[in-house]
Amino acid sequence: MENLPYIQENYPWSTFRITITAETADHLFENLMFAGEMGFEHVFAIINEFEEWPEEARKLVEIEMLKYSLYVIDACRCEQPFVKMRPWEQAINKIVALNTVVAAYDGEDIPEVGPEEMTKCGLGGGYGSVNYKGDIFSCQEVASREGEKSRFYIGNIYDGIDEERLSSLRNDFVNRPIKTYNYEHPEKCATCGLRKACRANLCQVNNYILHKDFGANPDCWCWWNNLMKDSAQMVMEILGYHKNEFFRDYLKEELTNPGGPFAYAK
Repeated sequence: MENLPYIQENYPWSTFRITITAETADHLFENLMFAGEMGFEHVFAIINEFEEWPEEARKLVEIEMLKYSLYVIDACRCEQPFVKMRPWEQAINKIVALNTVVAAYDGEDIPEVGPEEMTKCGLGGGYGSVNYKGDIFSCQEVASREGEKSRFYIGNIYDGIDEERLSSLRNDFVNRPIKTYNYEHPEKCATCGLRKACRANLCQVNNYILHKDFGANPDCWCWWNNLMKDSAQMVMEILGYHKNEFFRDYLKEELTNPGGPFAYAK
């Protein structure tokens, strides 16, 4: 707590990072508001996909996201800034991208879609991490004690990057199967509203850690992304129906930000 003012003063664009667990699911909205009270405008909140998510815990998160949706609606009606939750904003981008491509194909078989920025992963190229021993890994999601036994180990701070390991990992990743799917319940994919934008924003490294498959999403991840989509769509429909200009201006900015479906419009 005592260091938060220092962070705000020296790094005002910092993102407040929240990991939601089943045990703390009923505190999500409270934690989002806490981040806002501490001066953080941007929050990245996401579920822990490495644990079980029973139905009762999922219901709690759904209630918390309903609170957030109503909070955004009230804030926009009062023309007040609101705490921005990045996965929720990413869902807006997916909705717009999907609807744009659906309209363009006009009933034809629609391919997987999403702006190029939404499907990239910086594995071994744009991201990395270092553990307490100085081992270097190819993603910020991985900083294990396994050292060279880890598939994502690419060197250490003393000897530098192992180019052979890095090249092998990048080749495996670039040549991976494009298709993504629900690992536990693949039958859900056929009726999923996000099936054409499934690759956008997923953590392919976590998929590999869980199932040795970059495209194998855990069921909780599919549920989480659909929850983000449903929450964002509700807000868009209500504020859009009332022609809320405050939300319109926010939406225009969000859609043209880097990673948004209309980033080229700027």
